[in-house]
Amino acid sequence: MYASSRGTTIDDGYRKAFTQRKLVLGADGRWHTIQSCLWNSPFSLAEYEDLSSVYPTLKLFFVNHLKIKNADPAMLINELSRMASDSEPRIADMRQRLIDVGRMVAKSSIDEKLLNALDKLRMVKFLPKKAVDGGIALVGVDDDFAIMDHGRFGAAFADQHILLDFALEEVQILDTVFRHMGITHRYLSTAINEVSSVADDAVQNEALEQALQTKAYALYWYVGSIVLEYPFKGFASLWLSLVLR
Repeated sequence: MYASSRGTTIDDGYRKAFTQRKLVLGADGRWHTIQSCLWNSPFSLAEYEDLSSVYPTLKLFFVNHLKIKNADPAMLINELSRMASDSEPRIADMRQRLIDVGRMVAKSSIDEKLLNALDKLRMVKFLPKKAVDGGIALVGVDDDFAIMDHGRFGAAFADQHILLDFALEEVQILDTVFRHMGITHRYLSTAINEVSSVADDAVQNEALEQALQTKAYALYWYVGSIVLEYPFKGFASLWLSLVLR
């Protein structure tokens, strides 16, 4: 029926019928209005039916004609808030979904809807932290934890049971989320003050120093452009700090 309607001119009355009546058949055999449907979500949402997996060839009808909305970061973050409020949260699923959200947020503009969703998420325990017993527990933004954004520092504190359960590359993906959450002061690179010293008879090698600075810049560019798939923020200031040292 939906396929035969693809070439039909959709007027307000036609769309209103799908809004007020349950005329969309979901994968589980239940019927839905278009308010409880969406298109192309990276993971399932409790209150929505993802029609892209049920009717993958009918995007023109559902999205262009019926105006089914695409999944957006705010919807996914609200789902995380709901999952965190469950009596037995699925921590592994929440962790992966948070990383998926991080990828989307990094490529999206930050609007009021997204900010409201992040504020709501701040109110619950949603961050996976490595526990003393070897398991994973959820903590909130005001609990005690640190974020491993530096490989060497992370290795030094690996057995201290204070780190969130994210690898270095995952922290980089989540950087935009963490910044809007106001928790970047938990980064190990911010919390730790590293002091280096050299012997009194050390001699500066300017050629080697220049080569090292150039390679360091190239490595940061690789991380930002290839691993994260978007330009790493602060390149200009980073480059200046490298060449002026």
